[in-house]
Amino acid sequence: MGKSVSPNRLQAGDLVFYNTERPFSHVGIYLGDDRFIHAPKPGASVRVENMRSRYWQRRFDGARRIDPGHYRNEGG
Repeated sequence: MGKSVSPNRLQAGDLVFYNTERPFSHVGIYLGDDRFIHAPKPGASVRVENMRSRYWQRRFDGARRIDPGHYRNEGG
């Protein structure tokens, strides 16, 4: 789903994936300026993180861009 995006081409709204327990086990939404928003775990508060922090850099698995026009329900 969507297309792969390199880290230097990220745009706000892109999905960023991390390996926190296993590959692609965690996802966030890129906000811009090397920041993303995510829920750290069930029941925890949503927060904004810096993608350039050592923790997140080491766990980065990739990013994907979803084309909203592709998934619109044209039939009503």
